Amino acid sequence: MNNKKCFFSILSKSHIRGFEVFSKSLIKSNPWVKAVDLEILIVPIDLNEQDKKTCEQFYENIIWIDADKSLINSSESSAKIGASAHFKLQAFNIEDYETVISIDCADMLFTGDISQLFSYNTPIGMVQGWTPVAKWQQFNGGLVVLNKEFRNKETYKKIKSQPSSYMHDQDIINNLFKGKITKLPTAFNFSKRMIECEEVDIKDAKIIHFVGENPWEDYPEKNKFKNIERLWQAYV
Repeated sequence: MNNKKCFFSILSKSHIRGFEVFSKSLIKSNPWVKAVDLEILIVPIDLNEQDKKTCEQFYENIIWIDADKSLINSSESSAKIGASAHFKLQAFNIEDYETVISIDCADMLFTGDISQLFSYNTPIGMVQGWTPVAKWQQFNGGLVVLNKEFRNKETYKKIKSQPSSYMHDQDIINNLFKGKITKLPTAFNFSKRMIECEEVDIKDAKIIHFVGENPWEDYPEKNKFKNIERLWQAYV
């Protein structure tokens, strides 16, 4: 085990545009990532070689890793989101780093310094999710800080034995590690929906998560999020 730390994510062809903004905002808000050669391990869902080269123009230090297709079972079609979300669970099988942060590199924007994330000495840390209807709910799977304790073959085997569920990786993590997850500050995974939450302030956000509809898409409620999407558009 070395002392290096890394990001881990998955990426599909339809979200390369999101990765461009992710990379540009990361480097601008956290110039130290280039100084320490922070690696991003990515499972390419449907990317060809040219797609990978394009991504490497946005962020040089990418390590491409193969998808573990044994994570997907036959019942996945009943879940809410795509089967590829299961591949996010491969973070629990990465043992060659001191800290691994699983992060959604397709729909996140960095707006502040996130170096503190790599200092949390907790086996697993996540930010609690929030929606206008359900309010505070289970931990959101868009960002997961993983230290050594749960990154091993035994834990990974348990993860792979879990049944498919409504929210794939997010449900599996919340269920399997119930009572063991450290609640991280909302600033590190500020959902765009939280602009309606009086308990948090977007001014404190260090990572904005554009959950649901993407900023580059048209959708019925787009006008509601126009101000927060302007932050994203600044990097396009």
